[in-house]
Amino acid sequence: MRLRGQLPTPGPDAHRDRHAFLETIGRRDLHHQFTFFAERLHGMCFYQGLMPHEEDMNRWLDEVQQYIEEIKAGI
Repeated sequence: MRLRGQLPTPGPDAHRDRHAFLETIGRRDLHHQFTFFAERLHGMCFYQGLMPHEEDMNRWLDEVQQYIEEIKAGI
């Protein structure tokens, strides 16, 4: 977002802004992945204190790493 001169609103509206940004630039695929990671890793672990099994967490962290690489390469 920063590369395109946009920053998300600080606080709880940041997720909405990131979703809108990804939709606007035509990256609905990244929008769906972001939603999954926000729910599973941020919402479930941070807010609810629920920890997935180690193999699930490792898989999701690998997927997040790949997601970040895709974003860096494609935006």
